[in-house]
Amino acid sequence: MAISRVVLEPPNSGYGWIVVLGALLINMVTKAFNSVFSLLYGPFFSSINIAQSEISLVMNLSTFFGSLASIFTGAILKSFTVRQVAVTGCFLISIGMILSSFTVSAYQTILTYSLIGGFGFGLLVNTSLVAVASYFTTNKKRAVSLSLTGTGIGQILLPQIVHYLNSHYTTNESIMIMGGLMLNGVIGALLFQPVEKHLKRRTIDETQSLTSMSIDIPHPVNEDNLSFWRKFINTMDLGLLEDSRFIILNFVLACSYAVASDFNLILTFFLHTKMTETQTTTCLSVLATFDLISRLTFHFITDYTSLSSRQILVIGVFCLGILKTTITFLTTYESILFTLSIYGYFRAIVFVNQILVLSEHCTKYYPRRFAGALGLNMAFTGISTLFFGQLFGIFRNYISDFSYSFYLEDTFVISIMSIWFIEYLYHLKN
Repeated sequence: MAISRVVLEPPNSGYGWIVVLGALLINMVTKAFNSVFSLLYGPFFSSINIAQSEISLVMNLSTFFGSLASIFTGAILKSFTVRQVAVTGCFLISIGMILSSFTVSAYQTILTYSLIGGFGFGLLVNTSLVAVASYFTTNKKRAVSLSLTGTGIGQILLPQIVHYLNSHYTTNESIMIMGGLMLNGVIGALLFQPVEKHLKRRTIDETQSLTSMSIDIPHPVNEDNLSFWRKFINTMDLGLLEDSRFIILNFVLACSYAVASDFNLILTFFLHTKMTETQTTTCLSVLATFDLISRLTFHFITDYTSLSSRQILVIGVFCLGILKTTITFLTTYESILFTLSIYGYFRAIVFVNQILVLSEHCTKYYPRRFAGALGLNMAFTGISTLFFGQLFGIFRNYISDFSYSFYLEDTFVISIMSIWFIEYLYHLKN
C-alpha cells in the first residue's frame, strides 16, 4: 500500500547561516574573553592588593559556576527558547563585569564577576551550539566549525582592545567599558529565531505491505514505581558514573582543562616580567591567530593519519608542556613570540580533541548518551578547575617565579597522563 508522509526538516541553509553568524558574534565577544582576563583584571587586582591565590579563586569559581549553569542548560531550554536563554546569558555577563568594576575585595569580585558573570558564561556554552545544530543536519559540522571561529577572532581582537582601554582609561573604567562591550552578544542572540519558523516540508512516498507491517506496542510503565532518585539519575545520565573508564576519561580531560586554564590565567603576568604591555598584547594576538589557523586547518592533516582523537590529544598535551617549559628559558621577544605561535596551533588541537575524545568514547559505549556525558564532563571540569586551579594559585603565593608554576603544571599533566596510560594498558589486556 502506498503511503505519503509529510515530514518537517531543518533548512540546512538559508536562515541557518544567519544563526551561525549570531553564534559567531556571541563567541567573539564572550567566549573569547578568558584569553584577556588577566590583561584586563591584572592592573585592577594590583590596585586592590589581591594575592595570586585570590586571583585564581576568582577565575576558577567563574568556571565552576559556569559549569553548574551548563549542566542545567538543557532543562532550562525545555521551558525557555534558545534566544531567551542566550540574551539572558549575555546580560548576566555584562552586569557581572560592570558590577565588578566597583568592587574593592576578592570576595566582592567573586559575587559579581564569578557568580553572576560565570553563570552567564555557562548559559552560553551550549546554547549557541544548540541554536546552530538545530538548523542543520548535512552541513552541521561545517556550520558548528564556522561558528566556533568567532572565539578565535575574538582572541585576536580583544587583546588589542584591552590594551587600548588600559592606555586611555582607569582600570575600573576599562572593566566597565568591556562589560558594555559584552552586550554586543545580544545582537547575535536576537538572531536565534525558533527553527520551527524555518522548517522545510518534504513528502516521503513509502510502500509498505500491511501483512509485513509491524506495530510497536509500548509497554506501560508504572511511574509510581520509579523513585525520585531513579528519575533524577536517568535524567542526568548519572548511570555513566558506574563505568570506571568514563570516570578516568573525564578526570583526565578535566585536569587537562584546569592546567590550560591556569596557564592562560598567568601567561599575561609572566609575559609582563619579560616585555612591555604592547609586546604582551601582540604575543596574545599572535597566539590566538595560530589558534584560529589550527581550527581551520589541522583536520586536513589528521585526516591523513590513522591516529585516534585520544592519541592526537596526548601528543598535543605533551607538545604544549614542552613549549611551556621552553618559554621559561627564552629571553628575547622574537623567540617568545615564535614559540607562542606554535603553542597556539597545538592549543587548538588539544581543545578540539577533548570533545572528540569524549564523543568517540560515547559512540563506542553509549551512542545515545552524549548529551548527558557532556554535562557530566562539565561538572568534572568545574570541580577540577576549582580544586587544582586553587592549589596552583596557593603555590604561586609562596613561589613568585611564574616559571615554577609552568613546571608544576607540566609535572601534574605527566602524572595524569600516566594514570590514563595505565588504565589503557589494563583494558587492553582484558
